[in-house]
Amino acid sequence: MKRIARTLAAILCGCIFFNGCSTGNNTPANTSPPGETATAAPDATAPIATEAKNAITGPLSEYIVMKENTAYIYTDEEYNVGGYTSYVEYTADGLVQRRIDAGTEALVEVMRFTDTSLELYYTEYNYHRHENLLDRTPNISLVSIAEPLGEGVSWTYHDETGKNNDVINEVTAVDMEITVPYGTFNALELTKTYVGNDVVVKEYYVKGIGLIKSSTINASITLSSSLSSIQENVQATSNVPMFYMQEGARVQDVYSVQFYTNMDVLATNNDLIGTHFSAAFGIPAETLYMERVDVDAMTASRATVYLTSAFTAASLSADAVLCLADSIGYMYGVNEVVFMQNSSVVLFNDVVQDGETNAITVRPLEAEDEAGEEAGEE
Repeated sequence: MKRIARTLAAILCGCIFFNGCSTGNNTPANTSPPGETATAAPDATAPIATEAKNAITGPLSEYIVMKENTAYIYTDEEYNVGGYTSYVEYTADGLVQRRIDAGTEALVEVMRFTDTSLELYYTEYNYHRHENLLDRTPNISLVSIAEPLGEGVSWTYHDETGKNNDVINEVTAVDMEITVPYGTFNALELTKTYVGNDVVVKEYYVKGIGLIKSSTINASITLSSSLSSIQENVQATSNVPMFYMQEGARVQDVYSVQFYTNMDVLATNNDLIGTHFSAAFGIPAETLYMERVDVDAMTASRATVYLTSAFTAASLSADAVLCLADSIGYMYGVNEVVFMQNSSVVLFNDVVQDGETNAITVRPLEAEDEAGEEAGEE
């Protein structure tokens, strides 16, 4: 079972998501200036046609298919650990951000489509927040797949996770019959060999559908993920706890929030906070409007919340402040929250704030916490 878990971890690092292993948290995420489009580093190696034959017909975009508001669901029928869902979160000018969600673990990738290639330039491992990362500074650079697609075409990129391995990519078949729960297809086979790491990954792509199967193979086990369904016009769902006080005890309502491609997450979060806290504490919704939320890129443990001039610290009780910090903390997956207004830190009466950062610590969910009714959020 430990071997299976290690193999699953390798999958979520990107081995089967038509890329190399991601840098994840090994490389700090730096944000480009607003409005500046990230540019991939120029060291990715282009494909080399070595005795290419049986070239496929149709452009690359017909084999790498990622539709908006569409969930691609993959299952592992043998070990039940390799399943995941792929969902496109953001798109803009040839850029695509997608989430690979395996439940407790998640991978976010940002890719660039050109006329002849797909390039990966940014990844975040175990990134559970819904946030537009299209303008992030590249933390990885590789050609995932490119034209011409024919048997014998190959290219190499470097594994940037610190293992110092080269990954050899080769199109090893263009018309291989593959059966998955979604159906039987003639697929293009892409084989990736991790030099010195005793790992081979095989991926299978079908024109008009995209990736239908991937298998990670080492000396002890083969772990496969196969396409089982494609669900169009769907939205990703997250359950967000929001807190209030009732007879001296902290209570949580759980809101089911729907996320669709290219949605304005900040606006959705503002609506949720305004609705909840106006009902729970009688606070006018417009006074809690967040202009911006910055999550610390180095540690991902602290969120800085920028409030409008309508916010008045003195109008909030200590209980309301703590419940607000807890709600934002769980909304953005952080342990600390700092409130800012007009470039100054907001200080609250009767609320403990860190002496250096003025952060409010997000309280953990306790077994004795009461649960309110589940609330729906469109």
